[in-house]
Amino acid sequence: MKPFLLALALLAGAQAQLGQPILSSLFSKSPTCTVSDTETCKLSEMDSSPGTSTIVHPGGDTRCIFSYSSDYEFQVWPGDNDKLMDYTIVHIMYCSGDAHAGNSTRSYNDLRGQPVRQVGAVNVQTTLDWVTSQSDFWSEDGLTDLVISGASAGSLGAQVWADNILSDFKTSLPYERAAVIPDSYIGVFPDGSQGPTMIDFGVCAGGTLKNSPDLLDKCNNGELTLQDISGAAMSRHPDVPFAWIQSKRDIVQKAYYDAIGLTVDLELDAIGDVEFFKDANQIIADYTSQYKNAVSYIVDSLMHTYTLLPIVYTASSRGVAGGGDDMSMIDWLAQFPMKTGTTVESVCDGQVVDLDEHPKWFTNYCAAEAQSEYTQE
Repeated sequence: MKPFLLALALLAGAQAQLGQPILSSLFSKSPTCTVSDTETCKLSEMDSSPGTSTIVHPGGDTRCIFSYSSDYEFQVWPGDNDKLMDYTIVHIMYCSGDAHAGNSTRSYNDLRGQPVRQVGAVNVQTTLDWVTSQSDFWSEDGLTDLVISGASAGSLGAQVWADNILSDFKTSLPYERAAVIPDSYIGVFPDGSQGPTMIDFGVCAGGTLKNSPDLLDKCNNGELTLQDISGAAMSRHPDVPFAWIQSKRDIVQKAYYDAIGLTVDLELDAIGDVEFFKDANQIIADYTSQYKNAVSYIVDSLMHTYTLLPIVYTASSRGVAGGGDDMSMIDWLAQFPMKTGTTVESVCDGQVVDLDEHPKWFTNYCAAEAQSEYTQE
């Protein structure tokens, strides 16, 4: 049996807006493979040398957002067959602009006069189908560990896809242990903006809600939230820890809040640090009050994303440079997936106070309601 890490790529700057797969330029010298009638791009035949990855172009109905964008692709690092705990990693590139969750043809055209199409859900599902089809690579017993993680837009994608992947893999690629680790997008959005945005992106038609008729109804009615989706996933998989990484003053999440807010209300005030952290704490507190498997690692920082950057090795709850008495981020992450009988605690630096008593002008506190621990049974 082998461990497996599924990573959904982050949203980063102009490259995503231009419809180019995020990070692919960093791996321009990697070998490539195109799925066709004569080529299946077998995982078992890929180079598993340390540090070597293969870029796969799956074709089919996958695509990036514009007609002139490059092809959709995903990246694979095969685990070493001789070492049990070397993870096989599949990195789902991001070029659809819909948080990996949509299936929508827009009412406007791109610069070539062709319809703008966002099919992030198709891209992800095609990748998952490829993963589960690699039967000659995986053990007959399935996986030891399954980790679903993503940063920024990939964090949103990891949350939206968690239930589908955890449910489908139970039969197609069974796993012993699993964890979901969303990095830097807890989902603080302006009131009333999430439902219309999901309809706009085509989330309702993307297939990610196939296991949840009630959530699909809410989606079609313009009422669905990310918190509804994550809550349903945690409820259905109580033996899987959902571990959020979040900065107290995430500068990018605040910027997206403001940008989305302008589409809802041109007079909406920009969100400040104190309001953002309070709202983020409330989301985490709602999770921890309802689901035993919700934990979090809160960093006193304005940084956006950690797991794809070298700072994941230095960061602590006190900041990106580390410090303090709490467990470092990398040591906290190393606990997932969890062994039976082990316990993970939420981490936050600052005085613990009730959320309704939070400091009015500062973020140097931790909400008592957001502190939790989870024991793997």
